[in-house]
Amino acid sequence: SLITGTVTYTTSGVSNGVYTNSIGLNAASNGYTYVANPYAAPIDFHNIYISGRLTNIDPRYYYLDPTMGSTGSYVSYNAVSNTSSNNATYGQFIQAGQGFLIGNTSSSPQLQITEADKSILSTSRTSVFGATTPNSKMAFTLLKQGGGATAKMDGAVAVFGTQFSNAIGVEDNVKMSNAADNLSILEGTKSLSIDGRLPAIANDVLVINIGSLSGTTYQLEIDATAYTANGLTAYLHDAYKNTTTALAAGINTISFTADAKVAATYQNRFSIVFKPTTLAVNSFVASAKVNGTIATINWNTVGENGVTSYEVEKSNDGTLFTAIAQQVAKNTATASYTATDDKVTVTTYYRIKAISTDGTITYSNIAKLSTNNSPLTTIYPNPLTGNTFNVQLGNVVAGKYVVSITNALGQKVAESTIAHAGGNGTHSVNIESSIAKGVYNVLITSVDSKQLIYQTNLSVQ
Repeated sequence: SLITGTVTYTTSGVSNGVYTNSIGLNAASNGYTYVANPYAAPIDFHNIYISGRLTNIDPRYYYLDPTMGSTGSYVSYNAVSNTSSNNATYGQFIQAGQGFLIGNTSSSPQLQITEADKSILSTSRTSVFGATTPNSKMAFTLLKQGGGATAKMDGAVAVFGTQFSNAIGVEDNVKMSNAADNLSILEGTKSLSIDGRLPAIANDVLVINIGSLSGTTYQLEIDATAYTANGLTAYLHDAYKNTTTALAAGINTISFTADAKVAATYQNRFSIVFKPTTLAVNSFVASAKVNGTIATINWNTVGENGVTSYEVEKSNDGTLFTAIAQQVAKNTATASYTATDDKVTVTTYYRIKAISTDGTITYSNIAKLSTNNSPLTTIYPNPLTGNTFNVQLGNVVAGKYVVSITNALGQKVAESTIAHAGGNGTHSVNIESSIAKGVYNVLITSVDSKQLIYQTNLSVQ
């Protein structure tokens, strides 16, 4: 059920008029309880605190961030100082479906979450569940040609992971033979349709077993799109022609002719051999910096030789990358390159992918960029005792910006527009109408791009 309205957590259970649950908060004086955001929207824990809906509960919470380290790390947020232990600007916001740990200050705790705690700000939404990294895979398909058409006859997949072994196990599927046109991966004496394996090491070999052919003209398709190189280059070895060819990162198609009377023309003819990558670039280092809403990515190379192009790849979690730009390689002893990105998130990761003429791939280091790196963007005095405060912008592009002040319910109580000449600058903001004492949210938004560039709390006394 979609939960709306006020949700109250006590030691007796959870209720909101429609939904009830008899499992309640820990009643111990210093006990802890894991609870969950009940709404399909982020909630503002800071707003819960300043609104007085934490009864006998600490103004702080904890959660396990699975994106930190190999096993995750506990992150904490303190509503009094409005600060997260990982220095994230979104720390006060608990995501839809997110569990969090709260502690009691005494017995009879109560937590109440209301509709007013929901946040619709784009900056309040972030990933807290981590990302599932897909397994490295290499797929093989046998295609038969005839009558002007190409038909898919059979296939097999090798999947690589540290949780697998190179022995026959539950991660493997034994091949069930077709009446004709079979393709499998040979593991010892076993033919497999799915071969779960440890990540490849130098000189590992995958034998492609082809048999019971019904024709003469075929293609072997090797899909390496989801294959992670792991510092090695995969080569296709053709034992019949005695050739070895580097596989490209995408789909590779090899045409061959088979003679049923000559087993060497198809049987155990093809294999995948893994060899150390000969770097097309001796070294290259990537770096990134942000100016306002635009990131500049630079990379410098030494010893380019046989590089066709570079791709700039971007990620929001440091794991899953997508290409956003491409540049042709200069292939000089030393070279420098620059690319820009105008879609920067709170934390963004960049890396450079070097593509060589033989299809091998080399990656640079990962450059991490955070839009809140600049300590110059701030407001003062805070707390505010009068009607005027200063906005100090640091490393911000020129343009007009709207300074909005909202209360705990998200209602706008004051707004002002400032014109910024670019770079660093300080602007005076006057609140024309007096506002009540309390803690307010200050948002600074670009008039042109509508993008939120800064957010903080302002205490009015």
